[in-house]
Amino acid sequence: TIVVTGVLALAVIGPVTRHLGILITEGVVTLFDLAPMVGGAIFGLLYAPLVITGMHHMFLAVDLQLISTQGGTFIWPMIVMSNLAQG
Repeated sequence: TIVVTGVLALAVIGPVTRHLGILITEGVVTLFDLAPMVGGAIFGLLYAPLVITGMHHMFLAVDLQLISTQGGTFIWPMIVMSNLAQG
């Protein structure tokens, strides 16, 4: 069963969650472009569920790209506030 589960994870679950991560990242960046304050509120609200599912790791690539192109990232302040609010 471990072999079947491993193959299933690599062949089905991996590509599906990768595509989901791309969609979430594009949505966050677009939302911050259109309405930064609303984007920050929504991102802060949804960040905890992303951490629970492990999907928060996708933002590391986005952060590094933002730092290299813009000299900083707008995502880290929302991550800090979300973590502080949880206590």
